[in-house]
Amino acid sequence: MKKIILAVAIMCVPLFGISQNTNEIFDKYNGKEDVTTVSVSKYMFSMFSDVQTGDAESQEFLDLVKTIDGLKILTTTNKDYIKDIINTATLYMNKNGFEELLTINENGKKVIFKIKESGKKVSELNMLVQEDNEVVFMNITGDIDLKKISQLSKKMNISGLEDLKDLDNN
Repeated sequence: MKKIILAVAIMCVPLFGISQNTNEIFDKYNGKEDVTTVSVSKYMFSMFSDVQTGDAESQEFLDLVKTIDGLKILTTTNKDYIKDIINTATLYMNKNGFEELLTINENGKKVIFKIKESGKKVSELNMLVQEDNEVVFMNITGDIDLKKISQLSKKMNISGLEDLKDLDNN
């Protein structure tokens, strides 16, 4: 009996390493030279919830950020980290059941959007931008409306998310 329990335990050990969260990815590179990490918490987004505007566009933006639980961005131009970040982010998305939403290859730039759904809602959106001299990995969690998320990029000056406007065209 002990041998069976030991065998089952040994077989299960690799399963615990499969599920990875984005905190591990961002923690791995946090504080590294030439790597920028940005983390915006749900609390920060909730600070917008009490703001009232007379402008319909601004109010739409505020309504959108109320549904965001977190935003993390990792970027570097350091050639020593670019390939590793691409591999780490890709492995994370593949192992955690993300589905491809949109891929754009244009002029040496590759942008990949992958999502994780919870029920019929998008609960997590990842964007991986690969260029020769730069990589950007971004993770957004919450109750995500993909058609409105490109507005977030404009207001917060986040490059890459504007490509989501192409969803209606593809």
